[in-house]
Amino acid sequence: MNEIYYIKLQGKANIPQALSIGHNWKVEADCSIVSEQREDLENGEFSVTYKAVPVTISIQQDNGEVIRAKDPRKNSLRVRNYLFKCYADEGYTEDFDRVYAEFTNEVMLMTPRLLVEAIKRINK
Repeated sequence: MNEIYYIKLQGKANIPQALSIGHNWKVEADCSIVSEQREDLENGEFSVTYKAVPVTISIQQDNGEVIRAKDPRKNSLRVRNYLFKCYADEGYTEDFDRVYAEFTNEVMLMTPRLLVEAIKRINK
């Protein structure tokens, strides 16, 4: 079975300034793959299209200046996603929802110390 793969970029990102029509822009995006669509091409091949939604975007202007879009995710979701990445990279097999609940408890126990460190960074 042969498969042909595509990626469909869809979504939008909030940027801090206007872009000019009629110019080419280099766009780099960190995306989340949110769906997969398989289509039988009726010739023994399948078309597989992945839908990618931008999470963060950088746009490079002609002069090399980079415009960065705001990250629309809430901090709690960013932490959970990063925890899942670490969990998957380490190859843990425990139920992730249980791990997340225990991780949350650990973070709450460490919050006073983490808060002190965050305030120190802000005041540097």
